[in-house]
Amino acid sequence: MASYGPAQASPDQQSKGKVIVVCSASGGMGRSSVTLNLAALAARQSVKVDVIDGDLQFGDLALSLNLRPSLSIEEAAERKDVSNIREYCIAHESGLQLLAAPSRPEFADLVSPEFVTSVLEELSRDSGAVILETQAGLNEDNLQFMELADSIIVVASTGMAAIKNTKLMIETIKALGMKEKVIVVVNKCTDLP
Repeated sequence: MASYGPAQASPDQQSKGKVIVVCSASGGMGRSSVTLNLAALAARQSVKVDVIDGDLQFGDLALSLNLRPSLSIEEAAERKDVSNIREYCIAHESGLQLLAAPSRPEFADLVSPEFVTSVLEELSRDSGAVILETQAGLNEDNLQFMELADSIIVVASTGMAAIKNTKLMIETIKALGMKEKVIVVVNKCTDLP
Protein backbone atom coordinates (compact mmCIF):
# COMPACT_ATOMS: atom_id res chain seq x y z
CA MET A 1 0.00 0.00 0.00
CA ALA A 2 1.27 3.49 -0.84
CA SER A 3 2.39 5.99 1.76
CA TYR A 4 0.47 9.27 1.85
CA GLY A 5 2.58 11.45 4.13
CA PRO A 6 3.96 14.86 3.20
CA ALA A 7 6.75 14.62 0.64
CA GLN A 8 9.91 16.66 1.03
CA ALA A 9 10.72 18.77 -2.03
CA SER A 10 14.17 18.40 -3.51
CA PRO A 11 16.02 21.54 -4.67
CA ASP A 12 15.14 20.56 -8.27
CA GLN A 13 11.41 20.34 -7.42
CA GLN A 14 11.43 23.78 -5.80
CA SER A 15 12.10 25.43 -9.17
CA LYS A 16 9.18 23.66 -10.86
CA GLY A 17 5.70 25.04 -11.37
CA LYS A 18 3.11 24.62 -8.67
CA VAL A 19 0.91 21.54 -8.81
CA ILE A 20 -2.65 22.18 -7.71
CA VAL A 21 -5.20 19.41 -7.28
CA VAL A 22 -8.89 20.36 -7.37
CA CYS A 23 -11.14 17.75 -5.78
CA SER A 24 -14.45 17.28 -3.98
CA ALA A 25 -16.07 14.66 -1.82
CA SER A 26 -18.92 14.15 -4.28
CA GLY A 27 -20.05 15.29 -7.70
CA GLY A 28 -21.92 18.46 -8.53
CA MET A 29 -19.85 20.73 -6.29
CA GLY A 30 -18.34 22.81 -9.09
CA ARG A 31 -14.85 21.33 -9.48
CA SER A 32 -14.81 22.17 -13.18
CA SER A 33 -15.88 25.78 -12.62
CA VAL A 34 -13.26 26.31 -9.92
CA THR A 35 -10.56 24.59 -11.99
CA LEU A 36 -11.21 26.60 -15.14
CA ASN A 37 -11.71 29.94 -13.40
CA LEU A 38 -8.47 29.48 -11.46
CA ALA A 39 -6.61 28.53 -14.65
CA ALA A 40 -8.05 31.46 -16.62
CA LEU A 41 -7.12 33.88 -13.82
CA ALA A 42 -3.57 32.54 -13.74
CA ALA A 43 -3.27 32.78 -17.52
CA ARG A 44 -4.58 36.36 -17.42
CA GLN A 45 -1.75 37.15 -15.00
CA SER A 46 0.77 35.80 -17.55
CA VAL A 47 1.32 32.51 -15.74
CA LYS A 48 1.92 29.57 -18.06
CA VAL A 49 -0.81 27.21 -16.89
CA ASP A 50 -1.63 23.65 -17.88
CA VAL A 51 -4.87 21.94 -16.92
CA ILE A 52 -5.30 18.16 -16.78
CA ASP A 53 -8.79 16.72 -16.81
CA GLY A 54 -8.19 13.87 -14.39
CA ASP A 55 -11.86 12.89 -14.25
CA LEU A 56 -10.94 10.15 -16.71
CA GLN A 57 -14.39 8.62 -17.13
CA PHE A 58 -16.64 11.68 -17.28
CA GLY A 59 -14.36 14.72 -17.61
CA ASP A 60 -16.04 17.73 -19.15
CA LEU A 61 -13.37 20.41 -19.14
CA ALA A 62 -13.05 20.44 -22.95
CA LEU A 63 -16.83 20.77 -23.24
CA SER A 64 -16.85 23.58 -20.68
CA LEU A 65 -14.23 25.44 -22.72
CA ASN A 66 -16.07 24.76 -26.00
CA LEU A 67 -13.05 22.84 -27.29
CA ARG A 68 -13.01 19.71 -29.45
CA PRO A 69 -9.64 18.08 -28.90
CA SER A 70 -8.46 15.58 -31.48
CA LEU A 71 -6.12 14.02 -28.89
CA SER A 72 -6.44 13.37 -25.18
CA ILE A 73 -4.53 11.87 -22.29
CA GLU A 74 -5.76 8.48 -23.53
CA GLU A 75 -3.70 8.58 -26.73
CA ALA A 76 -0.64 9.78 -24.84
CA ALA A 77 -1.01 6.92 -22.35
CA GLU A 78 -1.48 4.33 -25.10
CA ARG A 79 1.75 5.53 -26.72
CA LYS A 80 3.50 5.99 -23.35
CA ASP A 81 4.45 9.43 -24.68
CA VAL A 82 5.21 11.62 -21.69
CA SER A 83 8.11 13.52 -23.26
CA ASN A 84 5.85 14.92 -26.01
CA ILE A 85 2.82 15.49 -23.77
CA ARG A 86 2.30 19.08 -24.97
CA GLU A 87 1.41 17.69 -28.41
CA TYR A 88 -1.69 16.15 -26.79
CA CYS A 89 -2.79 19.44 -25.22
CA ILE A 90 -5.13 21.94 -26.81
CA ALA A 91 -4.87 25.70 -26.35
CA HIS A 92 -7.77 27.82 -25.18
CA GLU A 93 -8.17 31.49 -26.04
CA SER A 94 -7.74 32.37 -22.34
CA GLY A 95 -4.12 31.21 -22.56
CA LEU A 96 -4.44 27.92 -20.71
CA GLN A 97 -3.45 24.56 -22.21
CA LEU A 98 -5.80 21.61 -21.62
CA LEU A 99 -4.94 17.93 -21.57
CA ALA A 100 -8.41 16.52 -22.08
CA ALA A 101 -9.95 13.42 -20.54
CA PRO A 102 -10.61 10.39 -22.76
CA SER A 103 -13.60 10.73 -25.09
CA ARG A 104 -15.35 7.65 -23.65
CA PRO A 105 -15.60 6.27 -20.09
CA GLU A 106 -14.29 2.82 -21.06
CA PHE A 107 -10.97 4.39 -22.13
CA ALA A 108 -10.23 5.58 -18.57
CA ASP A 109 -8.63 2.24 -17.69
CA LEU A 110 -5.97 2.85 -20.34
CA VAL A 111 -4.61 5.76 -18.27
CA SER A 112 -2.75 4.60 -15.18
CA PRO A 113 -2.20 6.82 -12.13
CA GLU A 114 1.54 6.38 -12.71
CA PHE A 115 1.15 7.84 -16.19
CA VAL A 116 -0.80 10.84 -14.82
CA THR A 117 1.93 11.33 -12.20
CA SER A 118 4.58 11.33 -14.93
CA VAL A 119 2.55 13.87 -16.91
CA LEU A 120 2.19 16.11 -13.84
CA GLU A 121 5.95 16.02 -13.32
CA GLU A 122 6.70 16.67 -17.00
CA LEU A 123 4.31 19.60 -17.36
CA SER A 124 5.47 21.21 -14.11
CA ARG A 125 9.04 21.45 -15.47
CA ASP A 126 8.19 24.45 -17.64
CA SER A 127 4.83 25.70 -16.35
CA GLY A 128 4.01 28.24 -13.70
CA ALA A 129 1.14 26.02 -12.58
CA VAL A 130 -0.36 22.65 -13.41
CA ILE A 131 -3.95 22.22 -12.26
CA LEU A 132 -5.35 18.69 -12.07
CA GLU A 133 -9.07 18.21 -11.63
CA THR A 134 -9.76 14.79 -10.11
CA GLN A 135 -12.85 12.67 -10.15
CA ALA A 136 -15.09 13.02 -7.11
CA GLY A 137 -14.22 11.23 -3.89
CA LEU A 138 -11.17 9.79 -2.18
CA ASN A 139 -9.56 6.85 -3.91
CA GLU A 140 -6.00 5.59 -4.30
CA ASP A 141 -5.42 7.60 -7.47
CA ASN A 142 -6.69 10.88 -6.01
CA LEU A 143 -4.63 10.38 -2.86
CA GLN A 144 -1.52 9.77 -4.95
CA PHE A 145 -2.11 13.04 -6.84
CA MET A 146 -2.77 14.92 -3.59
CA GLU A 147 0.54 13.70 -2.23
CA LEU A 148 2.33 15.29 -5.21
CA ALA A 149 0.41 18.55 -4.97
CA ASP A 150 1.62 21.83 -3.55
CA SER A 151 -2.01 22.79 -2.88
CA ILE A 152 -5.23 20.79 -2.62
CA ILE A 153 -8.40 22.74 -3.32
CA VAL A 154 -11.41 20.98 -1.83
CA VAL A 155 -14.60 22.26 -3.45
CA ALA A 156 -17.78 22.10 -1.37
CA SER A 157 -21.30 23.46 -1.48
CA THR A 158 -23.70 24.40 1.29
CA GLY A 159 -25.96 21.33 1.25
CA MET A 160 -26.07 19.27 4.42
CA ALA A 161 -24.70 16.08 2.80
CA ALA A 162 -22.03 18.08 0.97
CA ILE A 163 -20.83 19.65 4.23
CA LYS A 164 -20.77 16.27 6.01
CA ASN A 165 -18.85 14.59 3.18
CA THR A 166 -16.42 17.49 2.80
CA LYS A 167 -15.73 17.37 6.55
CA LEU A 168 -14.94 13.66 6.29
CA MET A 169 -12.69 14.27 3.29
CA ILE A 170 -10.73 16.98 5.08
CA GLU A 171 -10.40 14.82 8.21
CA THR A 172 -8.98 12.01 6.06
CA ILE A 173 -6.53 14.35 4.31
CA LYS A 174 -5.48 15.67 7.73
CA ALA A 175 -4.96 12.12 9.05
CA LEU A 176 -2.70 11.46 6.05
CA GLY A 177 -0.49 14.42 6.98
CA MET A 178 -1.53 16.78 4.19
CA LYS A 179 -3.66 19.31 6.10
CA GLU A 180 -1.29 22.22 5.40
CA LYS A 181 -1.96 21.85 1.66
CA VAL A 182 -5.75 22.15 1.90
CA ILE A 183 -7.76 25.16 0.75
CA VAL A 184 -11.54 24.88 1.00
CA VAL A 185 -13.71 26.66 -1.57
CA VAL A 186 -17.41 26.86 -0.78
CA ASN A 187 -19.10 27.08 -4.16
CA LYS A 188 -22.72 27.90 -4.97
CA CYS A 189 -22.97 30.06 -1.86
CA THR A 190 -24.89 33.28 -2.38
CA ASP A 191 -25.49 34.43 1.18
CA LEU A 192 -23.44 33.86 4.30
CA PRO A 193 -24.99 34.34 7.75
